[in-house]
Amino acid sequence: MSFNKDIRKNIIKVLITIVILILYLKLLSYGSFTIFNIKKLCCSVLVIASIALIWIKNPLNEKWNQILAWILFWLSPLVSYALIEFFNGTFFFKMELLSIFLNLFIYITLLLLFLLITNRVKIAPLILLWTSFLFGIISFNVCVFRGSALVVSDFAAISTAASVADEYHFKMREMDYFIFFSYLLFSVAICKVKYHKKLNWKIRVANLAVFLLLAGYFVNTFYLTNQTVKWNYGISIWNPQKTYRKIGTALTLAISGKFLFPEKPDGYTVEKVREITQPYIEKKEKESQISAESPNVIVIMNEAFSDFSMIGDFKVNQDYLPFFRSLKENTIKGKAYVSVLGGRTANSEFEFLTGTTLAFFPKSSVPLQLYVKKKIPSINYIFRDQGYSGISALHPYKPEGWGRNKAYPLLGFDSFITRDAFKDPELVRKYISDKEDFNKVIEEYENSQKESSAPFYMFNVTMQNHGGYSTNYDNLPRIIKVTDKELNQEQFQVNEVENYLNLIKKSDSAFEYLIKYFEKVDRPTIIVMYGDHQPLIAKFQKRLSERDGSSEKLYNYQVPFIIWANYEIDKKKIEKTSLNYLSSHLMDIAGVQKTAYQEYLLDLYHEIPVINAFGYFGSDGKFYEFDDMKSPYYEKIKEYRYLQYNQMFDTKNRIDAFFFLNKE
Repeated sequence: MSFNKDIRKNIIKVLITIVILILYLKLLSYGSFTIFNIKKLCCSVLVIASIALIWIKNPLNEKWNQILAWILFWLSPLVSYALIEFFNGTFFFKMELLSIFLNLFIYITLLLLFLLITNRVKIAPLILLWTSFLFGIISFNVCVFRGSALVVSDFAAISTAASVADEYHFKMREMDYFIFFSYLLFSVAICKVKYHKKLNWKIRVANLAVFLLLAGYFVNTFYLTNQTVKWNYGISIWNPQKTYRKIGTALTLAISGKFLFPEKPDGYTVEKVREITQPYIEKKEKESQISAESPNVIVIMNEAFSDFSMIGDFKVNQDYLPFFRSLKENTIKGKAYVSVLGGRTANSEFEFLTGTTLAFFPKSSVPLQLYVKKKIPSINYIFRDQGYSGISALHPYKPEGWGRNKAYPLLGFDSFITRDAFKDPELVRKYISDKEDFNKVIEEYENSQKESSAPFYMFNVTMQNHGGYSTNYDNLPRIIKVTDKELNQEQFQVNEVENYLNLIKKSDSAFEYLIKYFEKVDRPTIIVMYGDHQPLIAKFQKRLSERDGSSEKLYNYQVPFIIWANYEIDKKKIEKTSLNYLSSHLMDIAGVQKTAYQEYLLDLYHEIPVINAFGYFGSDGKFYEFDDMKSPYYEKIKEYRYLQYNQMFDTKNRIDAFFFLNKE
């Protein structure tokens, strides 16, 4: 029996050794190995030490094994803390003492929780170690793929992220191998200790008491009080990963959890909201805005649709947006500022549909997913109240993404059409093409006209251009080429850029197909198309901005929009705006009835034409941050914040006559 047990142990040791060597050989394949390559040299030492430790017998007696087990147990929070910070390129001992203490406090609290669950002195630290490793490497790669670090609200979007993860290519750096082999060596040391006893009930009770004490302190400090504000801890909205580097991963993550819970704005009262809204409500009651013939309205939020030439000029072999640029008659074009980059599509659609701004939601939140639990005012109800048919959303992908299947009915959509409605669709890469998507728009329009003479409304979120862009596909020919000598280099991600530009060219062709169809439709029709965000091809975008010499702080948060009609429209000048205003502009141009809230937004637009998560541009052309009390628009920003809180969170006291056409 003992002989068979030894064989099993040796087989396990051999398998682990083989896995370690395979990973080590993978590391060595990254360029040449010299004694001057410190990372590879350190990895070699760690690998040799780990393998040696696996095969060397433990000579310690029971007492010393017990002592060593507890030493490694209490060292594991420090090791987890130290190693996870390497993902951010920082050394923990360079942080402030308070940050070091709070990070260790969090790791110790987690360790005691794992000890309560497992009742094993060896297993609890192993769980802590590998949980921290997995979080560290996932967070780092999320930052690479989308440009912002992982925060608590992202855990609500795990299923959405997983559904598109295969388009992003995970690659371990030399530093990642160093971190992995460091975790491995410490884990092997824990496993070699011969201490398998369960803790007695007295120690478990003591552990429970200490854990509850620490957990209570954690909840009180981070969520029930403003203690972290007093310590001057906050997350940089421009660069969340900067906060990770400054105060540590665990501490940043803990602080970000507070942003899940919206706070009432200072000075907010229902009476104050009534003061702001009443003049607009009274004005609307005296007006009648019913148009002779309401037009069809089709809204297209095109996935990652943008124009890099808005950042700076660069040379290509042919135009990637020829049709878009050619449209001039009955067309309004401009740029819209958005609040997201490279992802979080749902935030852009939410701003458009509701007239809200991400600026007043908790940082890093996704309102569509987190806060739509009751009926929320949106343009969908406005179209419904004016007798429109359709009132449908179309997204040729999974319905669960960002919780759309749950949120859309509460935003007033009557139906939600997803990829299940497409039979043998044309794919570009792995996603349903824009042309196939627009064919479905046409099909839905034609079906609605057979059933009703009412005007048609649809909101469409495309999928074709979704990131990432590093993989080449046979069904995406590389017709558009970057001919700019400086930028046509691997260091500026030219492969990703060319794949992306060819996707945009396909979107342009598909848009031409859609417009050509509705040009022939007798009923007045308005189509608006805008991008939800720019793609994240950071090196290329940054270099374009540098070459252009622009001081534009939000260069990668602007996208093109177009409003086209098949009849003569008032050519309203909208050179730049933001998505919270764009739907109100659309309603104004279409000549349909607007809510008092939309009238307010159009007035606000003249004073603050652009607002997003990072700040706003005043009509004076200057950029302001939200805490700038010297801004001439500071009081207007406060008003808008109050209205949004009333719309979204103070639903018992919501001024429905302001947000809906018909008081709900």
